[in-house]
Amino acid sequence: MFSLFEAAAFPGHVKLAQIVSACVKELGAAEGRTSLLRMGVSNKKLKPDALRQAYRECAETCRLADKLQIKEPVVQFETVELAYLFQHVPADRMQLYCDEVLGPLLAKDPEYSHEMLRTLETFLEYDGQVNETAKQLYIHRNTAAYRLEKIGEILEVDYKNMNDLLRLKLVFVFRQMMNSA
Repeated sequence: MFSLFEAAAFPGHVKLAQIVSACVKELGAAEGRTSLLRMGVSNKKLKPDALRQAYRECAETCRLADKLQIKEPVVQFETVELAYLFQHVPADRMQLYCDEVLGPLLAKDPEYSHEMLRTLETFLEYDGQVNETAKQLYIHRNTAAYRLEKIGEILEVDYKNMNDLLRLKLVFVFRQMMNSA
């Protein structure tokens, strides 16, 4: 365990977790290992008396990252925060919610709905960036945009509406939690 306290900002636009992750990967590669080390990064704390809370967040981050089968060696609490908040929701309630939100899409051809769900999940994972979604799926940007438009029509969601985005994000958190149970 190590703790960082506020210091002068360092140059660059890379987040701390990305820097630490690169160091961990480099360390693992140098030693011929890749999966021995797991680090959790808490949300930013402004006072030293919040150290206990930061430690709990780090411990929960590591536990949930293992449970959710997240492969990254460094995981930020914000990545698993929704799973942390909703971990006590019964699986049948999660399933009911997912079926309600995704029902119209799941009623389509299984191959079609699988590709569309993968596109939507990637879109949400990369914070609504169509270019990054296309890059991650190895498809053209216009293809990703077209799929997202079709998904929006089928599910009757507006990607500019925060409530719609939150509902979709929660569905994929629930699906991940149910798949790891």
